[in-house]
Amino acid sequence: MVHLIELPLKMISFKLKVILPLILNVDYKNKIP
Repeated sequence: MVHLIELPLKMISFKLKVILPLILNVDYKNKIP
């Protein structure tokens, strides 16, 4: 059961590491005229 919970958490954290910088980067560019 631990693996069933662990794997999705790793996938989510990986996606966050990839997606968050992209979102922040877009935000940053949008704030600069």
